[in-house]
Formats: sequence, structure tokens, C-alpha cells
Amino acid sequence: MKTTALFAALLLICCTGWTQKHYTEEIVFHSGDCRIVGDLKLPEGDGPFPVILFVHGDGPNNRTSYVTYPPIMDRMLGAGYATFAWDKPGTGESTGKINRRRLQEQRTQIVLDAIAEIKKRPEINPRRIGLWGISQAGYIMPRVATRGDDVAFMIAVSCPGEPGFEQGAYLFTAQAVHEGLARKDAARVEHIIGALEKAATYEEYARIKGQL
Repeated sequence: MKTTALFAALLLICCTGWTQKHYTEEIVFHSGDCRIVGDLKLPEGDGPFPVILFVHGDGPNNRTSYVTYPPIMDRMLGAGYATFAWDKPGTGESTGKINRRRLQEQRTQIVLDAIAEIKKRPEINPRRIGLWGISQAGYIMPRVATRGDDVAFMIAVSCPGEPGFEQGAYLFTAQAVHEGLARKDAARVEHIIGALEKAATYEEYARIKGQL
């Protein structure tokens, strides 16, 4: 009984420590045909504050990443940073959709438009804008950073370290091995899939595909 009570007390202390007092304002901005809705959270104190924009990974995602982001945001708010995150197009209150054929370009532009919007805010220090991103954001954040001088820093979490097609080829063949494909055959398939993605002409593509 004492152990249970002690655990409950510790849990209460830890949970309380995660919760920071802050002010939240919903912000709407547009990017192409998309209407993007998100939350700007400001820490206690007087601004202008540095701000960290949250860049989602792949797939549908809202401004809290389904309760994944808030504990991270609380730590940032406690350190004096504002945070800004939004619902991806077609998710939550944001409208529009992600075009898979121009995914990186579109997602990059959304972040650039978010930065342009947040720079208008008097509570934000426009020279201290950072990006926090996970997974697919690893392809987006560097593109954003090279499009101007607004990004002061990036925080990359479990981001890719190779081209997307190489990740896809590895995933496909790893799953095939799990289902019983011999590793030497899997390595050959992985090589062919990678070569297909790099093919510069249809003739080259057809030649490589014939090896499957």
C-alpha cells in the first residue's frame, strides 16, 4: 500500500512538472489551395520570444500529433520558447490535401508560409526561429533552411539519412526476408529496386525491370 501511494505521489509530481503555464492562440494561414490551422503557444513572461515550429512526419497528423507533442512543447515553453504546430492539410481543421507527386515541394512551402505568418507576430523574435521535426521532416527542414535566412536552428528526431527510395527498397526487402525470402535474393531485389528509381530513361527502366 505504501509503495502504491509513493508511486502515485511521484507520478503526480512528474506530471505536474510537465505542465507549463502558457497562452495559446489559434492561427490560420494559407499555403497554395490549403487553409492551415494551428496553435501558437507562448511561454510566461515578456516577449519577443524565440519560437520552434513543429514539422510533422509522413501521414495524417494534427497539431498535437495525437498527444505526442504536448510534453515536448511543455519543456520548450518552460525554457522560454514559443511553439507553433498545425493540422496537416486534410487533417483536423486544415483543408486541402497533400499531393504525393510534389510532396516535398508542397510541404516545404507550407513551412515557409508558416514562418512568414509567424514573423508577423510582435510576440515572436524573427531572428530566433527554429524547426523541430521527425521522420519525413528530415527531407523538408533542410529544404526550408536553404530557401532563406529565417531558420536559426533545427532539431531532427529519427530523421532519414538516405534517399527515400533507398529506405523503401530496404523496407520492402526486409519484409520479404521476414516472410522467407533468402537474404542473397533479397539483396539482389533491393539493388534492382534502387536502380529502377535512379533510371534516367524509360529504356533504362525497362532493361532493369527485366532483371526481376
